[in-house]
Amino acid sequence: MNFLDLIQKVKAQGADTLAAPTFPFTPPGGTSPPANGTKNHTILLQADSASLNVGDTVKVRIYISSTAENISSFSVNIAFDPEFVRVIDADETAAGVQIDYIDTTFRTQTNTVNNSTGIINIRAEATTASALTRTVAEIEFLALKSGTTEIEIITGNSNIVNTNGVDLLEEANAISLNISTTTEEPYPTQPPTNAFIP
Repeated sequence: MNFLDLIQKVKAQGADTLAAPTFPFTPPGGTSPPANGTKNHTILLQADSASLNVGDTVKVRIYISSTAENISSFSVNIAFDPEFVRVIDADETAAGVQIDYIDTTFRTQTNTVNNSTGIINIRAEATTASALTRTVAEIEFLALKSGTTEIEIITGNSNIVNTNGVDLLEEANAISLNISTTTEEPYPTQPPTNAFIP
């Protein structure tokens, strides 16, 4: 194969990629499950980072998997310690505090945050039941206090419901955030003794 043949082959591959993009569509947040998921029907949390400083923000994604089974609705109940973190409102035009719900197949029925008690609730239903294996929402937390804190899915108040009304949820998780206090170098109040002063 000569150089010109190689150029034409590369161009043809580029054209095929543009003309026939990969399906199925990968939604925002992707479809990759968090590493600790071991069951088929899961609701899992995954943070961008487990370590941050006071005043920093971190995004936590809610990933739901029903594998290949069609589901009609899901509910997620999350607890966090409001002494250490608080949720940043994803929609300041709406009343109350909400998280960023990004799924387009399941319509949100409930999206509430209570920053005083440390509770997040989301519930969504499908107009047509379908399988779900992707990130459905993102939570942005602001770190308030140094220490280690846990963000946990409350399994007793969370579910993945199939078309027969059966809760399929097998696994949910909790994640830990390690929050540090930032230390800034103090500004010197006096110049060093060997400083040149005109």
